[in-house]
Amino acid sequence: ATVTAFQHSFKNAGKHNFTAILSNTSGCIANYTREVEVFETPQADFETANGQTQCLGVAPIQFNNTSKTNRTLDNYWWTFSDGTTDFTENPSKQFSAQGQYNVTLKVSNDKGCTSTATKTINTYEKPAVQVNVKTISGCLNDNAFELSYTNNNTSAAISNIVWETPAGTTALPQNPTK
Repeated sequence: ATVTAFQHSFKNAGKHNFTAILSNTSGCIANYTREVEVFETPQADFETANGQTQCLGVAPIQFNNTSKTNRTLDNYWWTFSDGTTDFTENPSKQFSAQGQYNVTLKVSNDKGCTSTATKTINTYEKPAVQVNVKTISGCLNDNAFELSYTNNNTSAAISNIVWETPAGTTALPQNPTK
């Protein structure tokens, strides 16, 4: 008959022995030793090229698995809070709307040990800008142009602008005149 008489959890990975010392009513004793192995749990982790911030309409976000393990990782389960999933080691993902998205990576090693990491990714809309050029003077010896812009996306406020010219890139006031 099989009887469950004892349960134990080990705190460290490695090989451990259980010894059962059994005796009957006649005083006969039997020792049985069994070796068990406890496998290390992987530590799931990941990063993105742009940290946890991404602008929409640019290249997809590249997720890079940086999980730590002393065994082979067999499975990668990526879950995105927009309802999509991916099962590759280093997926790329394009979100369709501005917002906060939870991204969860669950990894498992060749012994079935699992670990999960979750991070929040913030996505933002790009400015939708109309650039206006007003010619003040177009003559070679005395030319001047007034540049201005209109941001048509109120969800993407402009905090900085850099105007580029053939002479080089220069940070100028938001509505420069030259």
